[in-house]
Amino acid sequence: YMFCSTKGLKMLSEKEGFTLVEIIVTLTLVGIMAVVGGMGIITGMKGYVYTMENVAITQNARLAMARISKEISELTYIDTTSGTDCIRYKIETVSNNYRKIRPKSEELNLNVASGDDCDCDPSIDTGDILALQVENFKLTYQAYNGSELTPPINSNDLYAVNVEFTFTRNDDNPGNKFEMTVNTKNN
Repeated sequence: YMFCSTKGLKMLSEKEGFTLVEIIVTLTLVGIMAVVGGMGIITGMKGYVYTMENVAITQNARLAMARISKEISELTYIDTTSGTDCIRYKIETVSNNYRKIRPKSEELNLNVASGDDCDCDPSIDTGDILALQVENFKLTYQAYNGSELTPPINSNDLYAVNVEFTFTRNDDNPGNKFEMTVNTKNN
């Protein structure tokens, strides 16, 4: 009675396990879901890295702009060697030494020295680094009537200095451009 029929056993064995087609379809679906999920994770990570780099660039730009703003707002004289990519100036209330802000390769430097040690000549390598990965540094000098001034400039004639620069990025995206207008304290 325990071995009633072979027919019942045969049906039981046919229902056990998966067919090869079922396994292949399941693996294909799991593979597709893994690829889509992986692409989503990669896209999320790229967004995170992009955002973190923007935060770092913005922080560096704020620090550089704050220092440049402080320097320019206090200046009392702009030297003839100044131009659109370098400013050589004095803050006579602080010292009689010249100061300069200029780019050097991808650095933005601030230098305080006496005489020719603080020239806008790019071959002079002294100075503290204000920011890295800077390009397209540009200065324009504005008079009270809105016209553009060229150095040498007496601080009494100077209304504002416009500063522009771009931070380069480590990826293929375009750099972040920053600009500000600094009014001198004699205004």
